[in-house]
Amino acid sequence: MGNPYFEFIRHDVTEPIYVEVDQIYNLACPASPIHYQYDPIKTGKTSVLGALHTLGLAKRVHARILQASTSEVYGDPEIHPQPESYRGCVNPIGIRSCYDEGKRMAETLFFDYHRQHQVDIKVIRIFNTYGPRMNTHDGRVVSNFIVQALKNENITIYGSGEQTRSFCYVDDLIEGMIRMMNSRDGFTGPVNIGNPGEFTMLELAQNFEAAPPAQQAAALKNTQSPVSCFTVWLSNVARMLCSLFVIEKLYLSGPAAASPAFMRGVVQKLKSPEMRPVVLNPDPVHTPAFMATDLRQSLLCSTDA
Repeated sequence: MGNPYFEFIRHDVTEPIYVEVDQIYNLACPASPIHYQYDPIKTGKTSVLGALHTLGLAKRVHARILQASTSEVYGDPEIHPQPESYRGCVNPIGIRSCYDEGKRMAETLFFDYHRQHQVDIKVIRIFNTYGPRMNTHDGRVVSNFIVQALKNENITIYGSGEQTRSFCYVDDLIEGMIRMMNSRDGFTGPVNIGNPGEFTMLELAQNFEAAPPAQQAAALKNTQSPVSCFTVWLSNVARMLCSLFVIEKLYLSGPAAASPAFMRGVVQKLKSPEMRPVVLNPDPVHTPAFMATDLRQSLLCSTDA
């Protein structure tokens, strides 16, 4: 990493670890349904045993410890948005329960260690997060929409599309985590970290500019399955977000392909602070000044590995 004080240790959190630290961030656990459903037993062990072992470490070395919990502890909520006081509407035996209940049990362990052993704990509940370097096979809605749009495929919306989500940019999440870790003594949380504005999946899809009516009507697929497919085109803002998403996998076609200077300019623009990908964030303070129209139609983004 280039920092003499940085040490990377590869370790399975389901096994005890012995190190000397001042602060512990427990983020261990796959968060994508595709990933955590692959081995649900291991997912449960990661949340529960991981919490036990990191709490045991915090107790031994008198470290402050932060638990990265999830909005999934609220289950299928009946209140929108969910305050931290809401206890949820949960299902302990569903296919997603390995993740949801594992995180709930981890929170229980954190507060029990705090009450019984006076461990200095902080608990946050992370809502949907997006940003650069998302996994193309993540399986969640933002990456799914981006990948399908980049490949000129139909965007898949499950169910009626009326289900709501909120989305938080990754930099804001990290800032929230650090602030929570360094908050005043005795303040344990839990604290929701996300975007207070929710919108439906249909509204999210509309962030990707719709095709002309004739093509859109031709592409609309009415099936008997609960899946409705819509063809969409990338808008300038969506193309900007997608470009950041595949920053290291940009490909050019046409005359611009032979211009390294143009490519460098594109990358610099995409990496600049004003290019924060906030297509899902209505906050005007974060609205980027540079839009992706400068990339022209000759800029293609590929997510192929």
